[in-house]
Amino acid sequence: MSPPVNIEQQTGSIFKAAELLELLNERKFKLKWLELGTHTVSNWQNESLFDFPKDDKKDWRLFSITDFIWLHTIAAFRSIGTPFPLIKSLKEHLFENISLEFIIDSLRSNPELIDKIASKEEREMIRKYIESGDVTLDNTFFSYLTLIVVESLAKRVPVTLFVFEDDSFYPLFGYSNVIEKELMNKMMYQHFVSVSLTQIIEKFILKDETGYYMEQFGMLNEKELELLKLLKSGDYISVTVKLKNKEMKMIEAVKEFGTIKEVLSVLASSSYQEIQIKQHGGQITRIENTHKIMF
Repeated sequence: MSPPVNIEQQTGSIFKAAELLELLNERKFKLKWLELGTHTVSNWQNESLFDFPKDDKKDWRLFSITDFIWLHTIAAFRSIGTPFPLIKSLKEHLFENISLEFIIDSLRSNPELIDKIASKEEREMIRKYIESGDVTLDNTFFSYLTLIVVESLAKRVPVTLFVFEDDSFYPLFGYSNVIEKELMNKMMYQHFVSVSLTQIIEKFILKDETGYYMEQFGMLNEKELELLKLLKSGDYISVTVKLKNKEMKMIEAVKEFGTIKEVLSVLASSSYQEIQIKQHGGQITRIENTHKIMF
């Protein structure tokens, strides 16, 4: 399978990826938690779509966040009839090990690619790392899938994975105002399938009703973290959320939320205009949202 179009453009979050690598790859979840049948996952293993991780000391299989995302990606592709050989080819490339040294060398050799990274802060971090000659993280290895997931989380933008008949793939992020010419040509002249990785990431995040992973992924700003702390304390009477549509216009709807999970869904999607928390004693706290919608 060919590398994605201009993969270097999706490397702005490499330092965040290095930070989250252990969390994403820690195998601690049982099969039941994946909400996928044993027979289904075993079949995918037999088809070489997935390699079962096993705990060395215990006689049951354990899975990581990365495993969760990949297994549900397989499920999504299979639901639209994607053949096993194409998924297998995608797996082999998505899980190819890429060293930070390789990424930095690519950016060093092609400095114009740094200018295409969306975040000014990340552009400056990469330039500073290159200029410093620091090699601390050079032996850090990522997979393409890790880079794609972290980029989506760090930017709070949606991402869809396109796979083409020529075995190439391309992650299209929500901050892409203009579709690359090469991608557009492929979409016009080749058959392709696509899966929303954002929907799969959201599925994982919302399985955790404590908001722990949203915090670890850096998805919440300071005010949202304060809101989550207040919700966990239980020191509130009601939470009212004013929603907004994808064009950032107000929707004439107000919904009362009674559980942390429902509020986490709104925070993850950034689909709120304002959240109002009424506490015991009459105190009211308001949080306004300036993020673009992710999910």
